[in-house]
Order: sequence, then C-alpha cells, then structure tokens
Amino acid sequence: MPIPQILSKRKLQIQYSSQIAKAQRAGEADDITRGFGIMAPFLQAQPGLLDMFNGEMVVKRVARIMDWSEDLIRSKDEFEQIKAQKQQQMMQQQQMMQEQHEAQVTKDAGPVALEAARMGQEETVGQ
Repeated sequence: MPIPQILSKRKLQIQYSSQIAKAQRAGEADDITRGFGIMAPFLQAQPGLLDMFNGEMVVKRVARIMDWSEDLIRSKDEFEQIKAQKQQQMMQQQQMMQEQHEAQVTKDAGPVALEAARMGQEETVGQ
C-alpha cells in the first residue's frame, strides 16, 4: 500500500512501544551511560576531549530513548536564548571585574604617582 500523499513530504519517525522495543532503548541508554563512565577519567585528565561530544544531541538522544515527554526538553530557540543570556551575564561580570581591577590599580598607584610628582618638583626647585 503506497504512502498517502499528505504524508509523503513529511519526515516520519516511528517509535515502537512494545516491551521488547523499550528494553532495547533502555539498553542503548545504558550503553551511553557506561561509555561516559569509562571515559570519565580521560575526560577529567584532558577536559578538551569534551569538545568531541555534542552535549545537546546526547541529551536529546537519551530523552528520546527514555521516551520522555517533549515538554521536558526546551526548544532549540529557548535553549539558544538562555545560552545567549548566560554569555551576556558572563561578559558583564568580566567587565565589572576588569573595572574593579583598574580602579584598585589606580587607587594603589595614586600615592606613588603623587610622591613621584612631589619628588620631581623638589628636584626642579633645588636646581
């Protein structure tokens, strides 16, 4: 029997819900968990290796395997918006820290600069 035309242009994802299918998906989730457990010491020793993984896709895969309700995972737009907000907050915090550092340096350098200016004036007067 051919696919109805209304469905022919859509991408369908069929997920079986039998006990055997659920057990197979649970096995896949266990494999992911075991894999990360095995790699944990290497990832701790070389954190750069984490960049090899697409964390967003891992979360989505596990959520799909575990048959979680879609409303538990944020949409791509929501996720990107939250990520952008956090990045902006981090940049603001870094800027504030830089300004505090500069203010402290100026404060600490003030007496030194004043003393240097006085010494320069004394030398000029003494000549």
